[in-house]
Amino acid sequence: MRNEKEVNYFKYLYNVWIFLDVNWGSSTQAQTYKTALASVHKLVNVDEHVKNYCPQVLVLTGKPQDRRPLVDLSKLITKNNALMVCGHVVQVNWSPHFPFAMRRIRLLVSGWTFCYSVSHFESSESHTYLV
Repeated sequence: MRNEKEVNYFKYLYNVWIFLDVNWGSSTQAQTYKTALASVHKLVNVDEHVKNYCPQVLVLTGKPQDRRPLVDLSKLITKNNALMVCGHVVQVNWSPHFPFAMRRIRLLVSGWTFCYSVSHFESSESHTYLV
């Protein structure tokens, strides 16, 4: 019994002293995530109807700031109320500077979309070899 208490005490000390910089988020953030996830699960089972139809558009723009008319057209189609995904494929050989280049591209795109009031989700993917 004494060994078990000592082991638990050392586990506690290890967690307190080693993992001080952990940010688990607030309970509000957790509830918001759970609500959003539940809403998405409900949407999967909804049949499409004229009243609830929202177009989902995949726009292969490259960098969105280079093809603004195409982004504006898809924004008009979705009426800023549906899903619009702008695709930008980058084909490069990996180097130590590659993560910084991808981060720079993400910052440029998110800054541009914020300035022009384009609702978006940001995600960047890359692959060395594309078929």
